[in-house]
Amino acid sequence: MAVSDRRSFLTSAIATLGVAATAGRADFLVARPRTEDTSKKFRIDAHHHFAPPTWVEAMKGNKLLQVANTTWTAEKSLEDMDRGGASAALISITNPGLYLGDQQQTNRLARECNDFGAKVVQDHPTRFGLFAAMPLPDVGATLKEIAYAYDQIHADGIGFMTSFGDTWLGNARNKNEWRDTMFEVHGAMAQSIQSAFAQIWAGVHGEILEGPEFYAALAAENNPQVSYVSVVSSPANDTQPLPKLFWLSIASAKSKIYINSPYFLPGKHIHQALIDQARAGLDVRILVPNYHNDSIATYFASRANYDELLEAGVKIYEYQPTMIHSKLLMIDDKWSVIGSANMESRSAQLNEENVIGVQSPQFAQALDDLFQANLQQSKEITLTEWKKRGANNYAFERLYSLFDKQY
Repeated sequence: MAVSDRRSFLTSAIATLGVAATAGRADFLVARPRTEDTSKKFRIDAHHHFAPPTWVEAMKGNKLLQVANTTWTAEKSLEDMDRGGASAALISITNPGLYLGDQQQTNRLARECNDFGAKVVQDHPTRFGLFAAMPLPDVGATLKEIAYAYDQIHADGIGFMTSFGDTWLGNARNKNEWRDTMFEVHGAMAQSIQSAFAQIWAGVHGEILEGPEFYAALAAENNPQVSYVSVVSSPANDTQPLPKLFWLSIASAKSKIYINSPYFLPGKHIHQALIDQARAGLDVRILVPNYHNDSIATYFASRANYDELLEAGVKIYEYQPTMIHSKLLMIDDKWSVIGSANMESRSAQLNEENVIGVQSPQFAQALDDLFQANLQQSKEITLTEWKKRGANNYAFERLYSLFDKQY
């Protein structure tokens, strides 16, 4: 990989908050040897931390250093992997990372951690791979370490320390704890999500994931009343399936449309569909963040859409306690869309996204209960109140809406 290519890669990876980029050894990632200990294990743990002694010594006293990391050994990791049914693991460092304010120390620690990790891989070539540590924020030093990681110690990839801190450690008890909604899926739905990952993996690594190692045999479905569709959207996909799914769901509604979106910047067709359905008498409600939105530009650009929506009869609510990050679409008490996508152009055109549309009255009711609970902590924006907002707010809305394709 040329230095110029590495610089482009690094810039892109940081911009998209990528966690790791894989290069991969064929023996580790593809032709997994079968031994007595691993013949029935097919899982690869891609989020497995290790703790080089020099790193532990440097991090002593830091509150983010976990006690378990201070006693790490490869043998303990192997025991954990065997208990958990993992045939292999990709090791990387964890909090507090490398940078503590001294760039020279960071550069030295990165090299020491990577050399130590390479020795662990050398000692256990079929059990461990390495995501090399990077000495950010120094881009020049990071580019040199990328070259060293790939060309000298043959790391399987590079890792970036990215985090939203403690925003998901609570339940919206204060402004520092975000409100979000997570889902656990099983059976065929889980395989659909695995397939979405497999598409990206094949494009990046050139390996097609197939067989029982990656798609376990499915048990008989015990809930015939649930049907679903999994929609995958990629920047390379010219058909843009997400806006179509959202528009079809909204246009097909007969009684109600409830939307919870952290970044609500719908395209003109979805925007018009919401207006048409509200004018037709449907119960249309949209729940978005208030000024706690982590993107103030998105907050104002989103509000630029309020006028026509409110005039058509759409009810808009802003969640008050903190940032709300839930992404939900509920139609007529029986159809719901959940997943990673926001209702804006970036999700539709630039991001790798996966959503699942679920037809289930029981699931829809559970989401409705959650939506109603969130409304209890929200403020409705009425048309009368909206018309009285200040000139400064209006100016910011118009300004930021000019760049809504960028958010």
